[in-house]
Amino acid sequence: MGPYLRCFKVKYLGATNTKGARIKIIDSHRSENNEVFKFVSWDYTKSNGWEIALDYLEKRGIKIVCRGSSNKEDFLLSENFNTDLKELKKWEHKKESY
Repeated sequence: MGPYLRCFKVKYLGATNTKGARIKIIDSHRSENNEVFKFVSWDYTKSNGWEIALDYLEKRGIKIVCRGSSNKEDFLLSENFNTDLKELKKWEHKKESY
């Protein structure tokens, strides 16, 4: 069997009356009780939502090793389990218990 990989789901969200087109990247590994996700504005220099997500993730230092898809979403897989999907705000950091 191959390595255990971290999965990011990528969904396209169309434009609304108040927001432009964007994608939603969902961190499946860290979404047990609370969904961990990041909205990224549509980049019209890219052809697909997964390309926008790939660019965002690689800028965060998350190297993607594989891509898959279904009818409604794409999946990007990484061996990186250490880097958070988005930069956490001070109040979002978990308090350590002693």
